[in-house]
Order: sequence, then C-alpha cells, then structure tokens
Amino acid sequence: MKNFGHTLIFGGTGMLKETTNWLIDRTTQTRIYGRKSKSLEHSNTTYRLLDYTDTDKLIEEITLAHKDGGPIHTVLAWIHNTAPNAIPIMNKQIEQLQNEPWTLYLVKGSSSDIESIKSSQQNYQDQCKLKIIQLGFKYNGTSSRWLTHEEISAGTIDSMQSERDFTIIGTLKPWGARP
Repeated sequence: MKNFGHTLIFGGTGMLKETTNWLIDRTTQTRIYGRKSKSLEHSNTTYRLLDYTDTDKLIEEITLAHKDGGPIHTVLAWIHNTAPNAIPIMNKQIEQLQNEPWTLYLVKGSSSDIESIKSSQQNYQDQCKLKIIQLGFKYNGTSSRWLTHEEISAGTIDSMQSERDFTIIGTLKPWGARP
C-alpha cells in the first residue's frame, strides 16, 4: 500500500470526504483545511479552519504545517474559483520551504479550462508533480446527471493510485448534454 507521507488536504470534507478518509489511512501525518467546522477526526490528523481567499493565512498555515510536520509530500486540493490565487500561492510557498519532491492532486470541475491549467505546468517547479482530476458527469445516451459523492471519491482514489497525470471522472461529452 502506497504511503502519501505528510499530506495537506484542502476542500476534502464535503464531496471528497470518502477520499479524505481513505487518504488519511495512507499518510504519516495529515492536515485538513476547511471553511466550516471540524467534520473529520483521526489520530494522525489535524483539522484547521481556513478561508482560502485569505492569502496571508494560507501562507501561514502551509508554513506552520511544514514547521510542525516537516517536508510536505502530498497535497489534495479542491478549491473553487472564488480563490483563484490559492493554488499558485500553495505551490510557491511549498517550493520556498523545501527542496523535496511533492505531488499536487488538483481536483477541478467540469467547466474548468484544463488546457490552460496544463499549459501552466511550467509554473510548477521540478519538485512538484501536478496531477489533474477533472469532474464530469454521467450520460447514458438519453439523459445525464452529475456525479455522486461516492463516484467522485472512487474516481479520485483511482486516479491517486494510478499516478495518471490527467483523469476525467465520468465524461465531458457531449458537452450539450450536461445536467
């Protein structure tokens, strides 16, 4: 079983809750950041309230995680477009704190511009391996629906186990059939 080492999870208490529970069992230490009160508790886990749009607080929390737990090995992030600077700030701060390699699993919604995210990979230093997980929908030829939390978590876990650089959970086609 793969160990993801010292792990930071942003946005993992809602639809990614099952992924978070799975990941916690495969880490040496986990910090979970959320916008709402504590909703997950495990022995090797610290839960912190964090508004991802507060860049100073985000930098402070990443610095504290590194100070308390040492090098960061894995980041799982599902952050809405309301905090567009959060991911670049995370990347920059971790790169400033350490030279060790780490992996960023970036979960994005169906309408995210993945090509621009892929083309921005040059903004990630050699230490960061960027893995993109895009959420789609289910389509049976006549009707469509959004993915369930269970499907999202199962697809995210599968992506993390496979080490693919890019994963679509569900489908994005036909685009006009989106729910």
